[in-house]
Amino acid sequence: MPPIPPVSRCCRSATLLLSALWAFPAAVLAQEPAPAAADSLRAPMEMLLTQTVVEAEQEFARVAREVGVRDAFLAFLAPQSVVFLPRASNGRAAYADAPTEPVLHWAPALAESAASDDLGYTTGPFSLLATASGPVISHGWYLSVWKR
Repeated sequence: MPPIPPVSRCCRSATLLLSALWAFPAAVLAQEPAPAAADSLRAPMEMLLTQTVVEAEQEFARVAREVGVRDAFLAFLAPQSVVFLPRASNGRAAYADAPTEPVLHWAPALAESAASDDLGYTTGPFSLLATASGPVISHGWYLSVWKR
């Protein structure tokens, strides 16, 4: 696998996707409000999925620290996952031959979930170090979309 590209190139597609995700809530908010009873039930459900997605991201970060970036991605990526390195490709195939040495620091800063309880996303800062005490070789913001 080629080295992970600088953020300025690899995140263009993610930025477009993130922009679309920001526009989606605005379109939803412009719709007619739901009845009060439905709103009172929806909020806890959205919070529960959001909490689950954040916990999954935190677990991924923990596993990446313990077993390495490649093995963590291979453990967490769905068979149909897509990553942008810098072009869209199957996630599992992209990481199958990746080196194990880089150390990933990754944490969700924002998470939201759909009222349907089947989709959520997280975004946050990351830095990739050559080794545990080595120099930072890449940094920026990631975007993960989670599907139940």
